[in-house]
Amino acid sequence: MSPLFIPTAAVVAAAVALATPIPSSQDPSAGPAYLGHPVLAQPIAPKTQYLPDVSLMHGDGGGTNSTDYPGPLGTNPQVTSTTTRLTPTLWDPAGHLTTGCAIIPSDPSANGSCLRAVDPKTDQVLATWTPPETGQDLDMGYLEQTSDDRIVVASTQGHMYVVQRTDNASGTSFTLQRDIDLVADGTLPAGDPLLNSMLDVNGNIWFTTGAVLDSGSGGHTDTTLGYIEPDGKVVSMTIPNQVVENGIAVSGSTAYVVTGPAGADDHANATGYMSAFQAGPGDTITTAWQETYQAGSARKPGGFARGSGTTPALLGNRYVTIADHEDEQEHLLVYRQGTDVGDSSRLVCSVPLFTPGASAAEIGPIGHEQGAEDDVVVLNAYNYPPLDLNPTDINGSYNDMSQMTPGAERITVNPGGKGCEVRWNTPIRMKSVPTLSTSTGLIYGYTQDANLAKEGIYVWYLVALDFQTGNEVWRVRAGAGGTYNDSYLAASLGPDGTLYEGVQDGTVMLKDGPGPAGS
Repeated sequence: MSPLFIPTAAVVAAAVALATPIPSSQDPSAGPAYLGHPVLAQPIAPKTQYLPDVSLMHGDGGGTNSTDYPGPLGTNPQVTSTTTRLTPTLWDPAGHLTTGCAIIPSDPSANGSCLRAVDPKTDQVLATWTPPETGQDLDMGYLEQTSDDRIVVASTQGHMYVVQRTDNASGTSFTLQRDIDLVADGTLPAGDPLLNSMLDVNGNIWFTTGAVLDSGSGGHTDTTLGYIEPDGKVVSMTIPNQVVENGIAVSGSTAYVVTGPAGADDHANATGYMSAFQAGPGDTITTAWQETYQAGSARKPGGFARGSGTTPALLGNRYVTIADHEDEQEHLLVYRQGTDVGDSSRLVCSVPLFTPGASAAEIGPIGHEQGAEDDVVVLNAYNYPPLDLNPTDINGSYNDMSQMTPGAERITVNPGGKGCEVRWNTPIRMKSVPTLSTSTGLIYGYTQDANLAKEGIYVWYLVALDFQTGNEVWRVRAGAGGTYNDSYLAASLGPDGTLYEGVQDGTVMLKDGPGPAGS
């Protein structure tokens, strides 16, 4: 059966101001307002340009959590906030901002989740798009926007949408170009949640089923993986007893996918798979290569994933990295990307992460290529606090990050793939996805005052780490209480150097103010 293609008129909203700041639900003066000092930018090599050129939560198609945009240097930092959640932040080359959004149930126009065009200078909504079908929940974690302003987004219920954003003298609008129902055409079993959607250079839209953040997978224990060709033909395959619990990476014509054990594969000393898939020949899917990894026996304390908790990150065009899920101590695994590795082992290195008995990775690592060497930064997630999107007590203990085992490590792949080494380890707690600016040489994220958290006072900070040394250079207070909990949302940077962090009740933004250059 052919997929369904439905054109629709643009849905344009009147400009709506987003100026309402987020109120702190605890004392906003608790904890110091600023720690550290401003610094000078220390640029590193620009990021690899992966094709197709897309913007998404993990930064690019390579899942590197990096950008060439600048970021704050800590000079007279200016913090603002809005009660609208601007996540993820998707940017086109012209500096236009598209975000996901959730319409509140009390809104009579509510039709599931939506896309939103926002003016980053005025924080005004320029246009909004919702799916034409009722009851469609858009996957806000893994949608992407191309450099020519096409947004590819899946719904959990099995629709794949391609939406065109247009900005011209008449204003901003969204137009639905393609609506492909993968349940109606028999590709997906009913109730099997659609998760990932990413374009390759040939115009194929790669997709997988799956679930993240402990949201369940509808009772299904298999993964459906496939792609939608430009002419609408759907090609798919089933990966039995394995589930996708993360994003995927796509570069050129290859999709990199990590799966974890489920069903008959879910047992002690279980096995997961790191795989590279390509379209063709003809209407087929080729497994370019596949490697096994140790997935342990169960989720880690506070963990969300049964198998690897990391979205694959590409290191230039040489390597791809994930973390395994061994019980006692997880490892960073680095593989060669190429389909033919000759006499070399595909696995370049397996590096123990953090400390035995307190080791976990649940968010995608930062990946960066610098000349002959490649670098990975991974965060410890051991004993994450629970995710609570609708808390009965906004200041409840789910906010407490002090229980987490701290740790951020940078691992370097030596030139020629001759092993890997740990460059630094910093005792910081983060549970949201960080981002690396190649323009400043800083890693930006979100953290908390652990000592105050032990007393039930939750003070949240935007924080910057030096990529070269791992040292924390500054942190700036964002707010206090559960309204400022990051809820595992990603940090991101805009073209003008603004740092964005999604939080429970909206978005926090940080920019440098006027002042002398850093030291």
